[in-house]
Amino acid sequence: MTTSVDSGTGGFMDEDACHALKALLDESDVGMLPALEDALSASYGDTCSAVNLSLPGLPANFTVFSSGDGDGAYPSYWGFDDAGQLCCLMTDFRILDT
Repeated sequence: MTTSVDSGTGGFMDEDACHALKALLDESDVGMLPALEDALSASYGDTCSAVNLSLPGLPANFTVFSSGDGDGAYPSYWGFDDAGQLCCLMTDFRILDT
């Protein structure tokens, strides 16, 4: 599986955070959450930024970050535990030299 990136920005969240974020965005007419935009700007350094943002009034959060090589497709891998249950997602953003 590959993960597509547009605008050079990637992110991760779970299903609950996705639903909560969608509800917040549906209520807003200003586009991206101003808190997210402010946090990304505040963390910017040397062409990259990253933020772990909590959603207002909820236990949910999500992470947003500059992707390794900008726009494009990155390989992603799902991990399963001994019982066959999904337990992790790993995406190679090509930020480490091999």
